[in-house]
Amino acid sequence: MASSYPILPAGFTHLQDGNLKAIICDMDGLLLDTEAVSWHTFCAASRAVSHEPDEILFAQLTGLSGPAHRPILIATLPAHIDAIAFDADWKQRYHQMLSEHVPPKPQAAAFLQAVRHAGIRLSVATSSQTPKAETNLEKAGFLSFFEHITGGDQVAIAKPAPDIYVRALQKLGLGPENCLVFEDSNNGVRAAQAAGLAVIQVPDLQKPSDDLMAEGYLSVPSLQSALSILKIGSGSPE
Repeated sequence: MASSYPILPAGFTHLQDGNLKAIICDMDGLLLDTEAVSWHTFCAASRAVSHEPDEILFAQLTGLSGPAHRPILIATLPAHIDAIAFDADWKQRYHQMLSEHVPPKPQAAAFLQAVRHAGIRLSVATSSQTPKAETNLEKAGFLSFFEHITGGDQVAIAKPAPDIYVRALQKLGLGPENCLVFEDSNNGVRAAQAAGLAVIQVPDLQKPSDDLMAEGYLSVPSLQSALSILKIGSGSPE
Protein backbone atom coordinates (compact mmCIF):
# COMPACT_ATOMS: atom_id res chain seq x y z
CA MET A 1 0.00 0.00 0.00
CA ALA A 2 1.27 3.49 -0.78
CA SER A 3 2.48 5.83 1.93
CA SER A 4 0.00 8.35 3.28
CA TYR A 5 2.36 10.93 1.72
CA PRO A 6 2.63 9.51 -1.85
CA ILE A 7 3.72 12.82 -3.40
CA LEU A 8 6.71 14.22 -1.54
CA PRO A 9 8.29 17.66 -2.04
CA ALA A 10 11.50 18.01 -4.03
CA GLY A 11 14.49 16.94 -1.93
CA PHE A 12 12.73 13.99 -0.32
CA THR A 13 13.28 11.37 -3.03
CA HIS A 14 15.79 9.55 -0.83
CA LEU A 15 12.85 8.53 1.36
CA GLN A 16 11.56 6.50 -1.57
CA ASP A 17 14.69 5.20 -3.31
CA GLY A 18 16.51 3.60 -0.37
CA ASN A 19 19.29 6.18 -0.04
CA LEU A 20 18.34 7.29 3.46
CA LYS A 21 21.26 6.28 5.69
CA ALA A 22 20.92 8.52 8.76
CA ILE A 23 18.46 10.68 10.64
CA ILE A 24 19.68 13.75 12.52
CA CYS A 25 17.37 14.77 15.35
CA ASP A 26 16.99 17.99 17.24
CA MET A 27 16.58 17.32 20.96
CA ASP A 28 14.58 19.90 22.93
CA GLY A 29 10.94 19.93 21.93
CA LEU A 30 11.34 16.94 19.62
CA LEU A 31 12.68 14.11 21.78
CA LEU A 32 12.47 15.79 25.18
CA ASP A 33 9.52 17.80 26.46
CA THR A 34 11.89 20.51 27.62
CA GLU A 35 10.32 23.34 25.63
CA ALA A 36 7.33 23.10 27.97
CA VAL A 37 9.73 23.35 30.91
CA SER A 38 11.42 26.32 29.24
CA TRP A 39 8.11 28.13 28.77
CA HIS A 40 7.02 27.40 32.35
CA THR A 41 10.27 28.80 33.77
CA PHE A 42 10.27 31.73 31.33
CA CYS A 43 6.83 32.65 32.67
CA ALA A 44 8.05 32.34 36.27
CA ALA A 45 11.09 34.56 35.56
CA SER A 46 8.83 37.11 33.82
CA ARG A 47 6.39 37.29 36.71
CA ALA A 48 9.28 37.61 39.17
CA VAL A 49 10.03 41.01 37.59
CA SER A 50 6.32 41.90 37.25
CA HIS A 51 6.36 41.43 33.50
CA GLU A 52 3.63 39.63 31.58
CA PRO A 53 5.13 36.57 29.78
CA ASP A 54 5.71 37.46 26.13
CA GLU A 55 4.81 34.56 23.81
CA ILE A 56 6.23 36.33 20.75
CA LEU A 57 9.56 36.91 22.49
CA PHE A 58 9.68 33.30 23.65
CA ALA A 59 9.05 32.11 20.07
CA GLN A 60 12.01 34.20 18.90
CA LEU A 61 14.23 32.47 21.46
CA THR A 62 13.04 28.93 20.76
CA GLY A 63 15.64 26.79 19.00
CA LEU A 64 18.50 29.20 19.69
CA SER A 65 21.52 28.47 21.87
CA GLY A 66 21.59 29.91 25.38
CA PRO A 67 24.21 32.61 24.60
CA ALA A 68 22.09 33.79 21.65
CA HIS A 69 19.22 34.63 24.00
CA ARG A 70 20.80 37.61 25.72
CA PRO A 71 21.08 40.04 22.76
CA ILE A 72 17.42 39.40 21.94
CA LEU A 73 16.36 39.84 25.57
CA ILE A 74 18.36 43.06 25.86
CA ALA A 75 16.77 44.42 22.69
CA THR A 76 13.22 43.34 23.56
CA LEU A 77 12.60 43.50 27.32
CA PRO A 78 11.51 46.84 28.81
CA ALA A 79 14.42 49.08 29.79
CA HIS A 80 13.69 48.80 33.51
CA ILE A 81 14.32 45.02 33.45
CA ASP A 82 17.92 43.82 33.73
CA ALA A 83 17.97 41.43 30.77
CA ILE A 84 21.14 39.64 31.90
CA ALA A 85 19.75 39.03 35.37
CA PHE A 86 16.45 37.92 33.85
CA ASP A 87 18.25 35.43 31.60
CA ALA A 88 20.29 34.05 34.51
CA ASP A 89 17.17 33.62 36.64
CA TRP A 90 15.30 31.91 33.79
CA LYS A 91 18.17 29.48 33.14
CA GLN A 92 18.58 28.72 36.85
CA ARG A 93 14.90 27.84 37.17
CA TYR A 94 15.05 25.77 33.96
CA HIS A 95 18.08 23.71 34.96
CA GLN A 96 16.73 23.22 38.47
CA MET A 97 13.55 21.64 37.08
CA LEU A 98 15.52 19.41 34.71
CA SER A 99 17.85 18.30 37.51
CA GLU A 100 14.80 16.72 39.12
CA HIS A 101 13.22 15.21 36.00
CA VAL A 102 13.81 15.23 32.22
CA PRO A 103 10.45 14.54 30.54
CA PRO A 104 10.59 12.62 27.25
CA LYS A 105 8.13 13.35 24.45
CA PRO A 106 5.44 10.62 24.49
CA GLN A 107 6.29 9.03 21.12
CA ALA A 108 10.06 9.57 21.13
CA ALA A 109 11.11 6.15 22.45
CA ALA A 110 8.96 4.24 19.95
CA PHE A 111 10.23 6.45 17.12
CA LEU A 112 13.89 5.92 17.99
CA GLN A 113 13.41 2.17 18.41
CA ALA A 114 11.71 1.91 15.00
CA VAL A 115 14.43 3.91 13.27
CA ARG A 116 17.22 1.87 14.82
CA HIS A 117 15.41 -1.41 14.03
CA ALA A 118 15.25 -0.29 10.39
CA GLY A 119 19.04 0.03 10.33
CA ILE A 120 19.06 3.81 9.95
CA ARG A 121 21.81 5.61 11.85
CA LEU A 122 20.90 8.27 14.42
CA SER A 123 22.61 11.50 15.44
CA VAL A 124 21.62 14.56 17.49
CA ALA A 125 22.20 18.21 16.57
CA THR A 126 21.08 20.48 19.41
CA SER A 127 21.59 24.08 20.42
CA SER A 128 22.15 22.85 23.98
CA GLN A 129 25.68 22.46 25.31
CA THR A 130 27.01 18.97 24.60
CA PRO A 131 27.53 17.84 28.24
CA LYS A 132 24.03 19.01 29.20
CA ALA A 133 22.55 17.32 26.15
CA GLU A 134 24.26 14.04 26.98
CA THR A 135 23.08 14.24 30.59
CA ASN A 136 19.47 14.98 29.62
CA LEU A 137 19.37 12.25 26.97
CA GLU A 138 20.80 9.79 29.47
CA LYS A 139 18.18 10.72 32.07
CA ALA A 140 15.45 10.21 29.47
CA GLY A 141 16.92 6.84 28.47
CA PHE A 142 17.77 7.92 24.89
CA LEU A 143 21.54 8.43 24.84
CA SER A 144 22.39 4.90 23.66
CA PHE A 145 20.41 5.38 20.45
CA PHE A 146 22.82 7.96 19.05
CA GLU A 147 26.23 7.68 17.41
CA HIS A 148 27.02 11.36 17.89
CA ILE A 149 25.84 14.36 19.87
CA THR A 150 26.64 17.70 18.25
CA GLY A 151 25.97 20.52 20.70
CA GLY A 152 25.89 24.27 20.27
CA ASP A 153 29.30 24.55 21.97
CA GLN A 154 30.89 22.65 19.06
CA VAL A 155 30.21 25.33 16.44
CA ALA A 156 30.99 29.02 16.05
CA ILE A 157 27.48 30.07 15.05
CA ALA A 158 24.36 28.38 16.40
CA LYS A 159 21.00 27.74 14.72
CA PRO A 160 19.51 29.14 12.50
CA ALA A 161 22.98 29.12 10.90
CA PRO A 162 23.76 25.77 9.19
CA ASP A 163 27.01 25.13 11.11
CA ILE A 164 25.64 22.57 13.55
CA TYR A 165 24.17 20.42 10.77
CA VAL A 166 27.30 20.70 8.66
CA ARG A 167 29.24 19.45 11.69
CA ALA A 168 26.80 16.56 12.23
CA LEU A 169 27.18 15.52 8.57
CA GLN A 170 30.96 15.53 8.94
CA LYS A 171 30.73 13.22 11.95
CA LEU A 172 28.47 10.84 10.05
CA GLY A 173 30.69 10.94 6.97
CA LEU A 174 27.61 11.37 4.79
CA GLY A 175 26.23 13.95 2.38
CA PRO A 176 22.87 15.72 2.65
CA GLU A 177 21.42 13.36 0.05
CA ASN A 178 21.76 10.47 2.50
CA CYS A 179 20.29 12.19 5.55
CA LEU A 180 17.03 13.52 6.91
CA VAL A 181 16.51 15.99 9.75
CA PHE A 182 13.71 16.10 12.31
CA GLU A 183 13.10 19.48 13.97
CA ASP A 184 10.40 21.12 16.02
CA SER A 185 11.36 24.81 15.85
CA ASN A 186 11.38 27.22 12.94
CA ASN A 187 14.97 28.24 13.70
CA GLY A 188 15.99 24.59 13.57
CA VAL A 189 14.25 24.07 10.23
CA ARG A 190 16.06 27.09 8.82
CA ALA A 191 19.40 25.69 9.99
CA ALA A 192 18.77 22.31 8.36
CA GLN A 193 17.59 23.88 5.11
CA ALA A 194 20.65 26.15 5.02
CA ALA A 195 22.83 23.03 5.26
CA GLY A 196 21.07 21.57 2.21
CA LEU A 197 19.21 18.94 4.21
CA ALA A 198 15.68 17.67 3.81
CA VAL A 199 13.79 18.37 7.03
CA ILE A 200 10.54 17.23 8.57
CA GLN A 201 9.11 19.53 11.21
CA VAL A 202 7.17 18.13 14.15
CA PRO A 203 5.94 21.36 15.77
CA ASP A 204 5.92 21.58 19.55
CA LEU A 205 4.98 24.93 21.09
CA GLN A 206 5.73 26.85 17.91
CA LYS A 207 3.63 26.80 14.75
CA PRO A 208 5.41 26.50 11.38
CA SER A 209 6.04 29.96 9.96
CA ASP A 210 4.49 30.99 6.66
CA ASP A 211 7.86 31.52 5.00
CA LEU A 212 8.94 27.95 5.79
CA MET A 213 5.69 26.48 4.56
CA ALA A 214 6.33 28.24 1.24
CA GLU A 215 9.60 26.33 0.88
CA GLY A 216 7.81 23.03 0.24
CA TYR A 217 9.08 21.07 3.23
CA LEU A 218 7.13 18.61 5.35
CA SER A 219 5.35 19.34 8.61
CA VAL A 220 3.63 16.50 10.45
CA PRO A 221 1.68 16.47 13.72
CA SER A 222 3.70 13.79 15.50
CA LEU A 223 6.69 11.46 15.39
CA GLN A 224 4.26 8.59 14.99
CA SER A 225 2.89 10.08 11.78
CA ALA A 226 6.46 10.59 10.56
CA LEU A 227 6.98 6.84 10.66
CA SER A 228 4.38 6.44 7.94
CA ILE A 229 6.50 8.65 5.67
CA LEU A 230 9.54 6.50 6.38
CA LYS A 231 7.43 3.32 6.06
CA ILE A 232 9.01 1.79 9.14
CA GLY A 233 7.89 0.59 12.55
CA SER A 234 4.31 0.88 13.70
CA GLY A 235 3.87 3.80 11.34
CA SER A 236 4.25 1.54 8.30
CA PRO A 237 1.16 1.09 6.16
CA GLU A 238 -0.58 -2.22 6.76
